Amino acid sequence: MDYVKEWLNYGIELVQETFFAEEEAEEKETADVSSTKEKRVSKTEKVAIKPQESVSSKDEDIVEAEAEAETETETGTRTGEEFSAEFLTKLLENSLDKEVKTVNATMFLDACVMVPKLFEGLGSALKSGNGKLVEKVNIVRTRQRETARDLNVDGSALSLQDIIDRDIRNKLTHSGKKAKQATRNIIRLVWFLDFITMLFESLADKQEASLKAIVQDCWANTLGPRNKWMVNKATTQALKVAPIPAKESFLKLLGLNDKCIDDQIVTLHGWAQRSDTVAKEMWTWLKSKDLESVP
Repeated sequence: MDYVKEWLNYGIELVQETFFAEEEAEEKETADVSSTKEKRVSKTEKVAIKPQESVSSKDEDIVEAEAEAETETETGTRTGEEFSAEFLTKLLENSLDKEVKTVNATMFLDACVMVPKLFEGLGSALKSGNGKLVEKVNIVRTRQRETARDLNVDGSALSLQDIIDRDIRNKLTHSGKKAKQATRNIIRLVWFLDFITMLFESLADKQEASLKAIVQDCWANTLGPRNKWMVNKATTQALKVAPIPAKESFLKLLGLNDKCIDDQIVTLHGWAQRSDTVAKEMWTWLKSKDLESVP
């Protein structure tokens, strides 16, 4: 048993050090590769994510979802103190403009802010990647503000496509991890939508499977292959030995523990469809720009 515990500690430590290792250089980026605009962003803005106010033209569904979330906790679900999959996926659903097929950046990022809380419910192996996810959100928020200044528009009205178009105009889409540009980080946030979609679908369709088996399968089919070999291998091993909560505990986090199985399945499929619709729309657009595989 001692060697198992030792390997467990080693595996988790390795994951914490290498999870999304290709982003590590971002933390050490020197001033000469940071834009002068980014330097003006305060440390508070970069470290503490505060979801921005969404566009004023939000439909009634998102207003209702926000009101419901505020009643769930005094500080509101959007602060990350209480997780709501309903609110997260409703934000995603409402971020998509189905007519022009664009994704509102503010709503999308507000939804991404909530993902770390979801990962906390899946055990230590995935929780260790939360810092990188938060960093990506902050980077995209910075680029959102810069794009708004460049275009002289309200930043809350910008789409993810608008922000990436700025990278395209400035020939920065393939500028690499050190440049902290929007394109690369948005793509990696969309990766998480693929994981979330498969997680919800698997919880609905694989009633007999354990949460550990589901998480392992989701990693192997979404985030794992997209990461460097070392990261994928370390996380795969950590998921085998790291403790993962019982499915009942995770369903409680999702607010589904009091629902009957049939209602759980309907709800989970609904959440999966919301996140999948946004992810597919983004992948379609990214592929049209030949950007889906930006390193």
